[in-house]
Amino acid sequence: MIVLLSLAAGFLIAILSFPFWKISKISVEGTKIVSEGLVKDKARIPLDENIFFLNYGEVAKRIKTIPQIKNVQVSGQLPSGVIIIVEERVPFAVATVSGKYLILDEEGFIIESISEAGSSNDISKARIAELPTVIGLPKGSVVENKKVDPEVMRSIENSFKTLSKVLGKSKFELELVRPDGMNIIVDDVLKVKLGSSEDIDRKLLNMSKILGKKPDKNTIEYIDVSILDNPVVRFKK
Repeated sequence: MIVLLSLAAGFLIAILSFPFWKISKISVEGTKIVSEGLVKDKARIPLDENIFFLNYGEVAKRIKTIPQIKNVQVSGQLPSGVIIIVEERVPFAVATVSGKYLILDEEGFIIESISEAGSSNDISKARIAELPTVIGLPKGSVVENKKVDPEVMRSIENSFKTLSKVLGKSKFELELVRPDGMNIIVDDVLKVKLGSSEDIDRKLLNMSKILGKKPDKNTIEYIDVSILDNPVVRFKK
């Protein structure tokens, strides 16, 4: 019996050692922001590695060090291929911190960091222009240069989702003027004072009612909805 098992094990090892099991093709799927080349570089898969002996878990860990990658699956494709399927983080907002634009996903992870003074490529510029912006985010809100503090990000996420419902396709920026104070800048013209994030749904409902009367935004200095029962519209003199 022992002899038979030894022969079977030797036969199996011999089969697994055949040259056609050596990796000759690596495919990458799911990339839109990240280049396939970067994924392959991070994966570091030797093309002569045996498909059965590759440590797929370690390969996935290396790929997940790319900031834009949220999840990744790495698997063998017989006889000699490896397929990498990535899920990228989706840009949700832009925050300005210490002279940089930080492109964030919904969880607050930093997808990309772009210097305000430096030149960015056309794709990055377009991405910044399309996304809602947070102004005045404290440097201390960024944890290990990787993500925004979860509690701060939760407040930003809730504010932006509510704003999207109220303002539709209007461009808006969230300005953090102090820990308990926020303003909204609508279409680069109209300032709305929110105060704290408490009761933000009701505050934005008051703002929506005021904007529903279609006032000329250029004639308004600001709208103050920080006090729920006493919204104020101040016109320019």
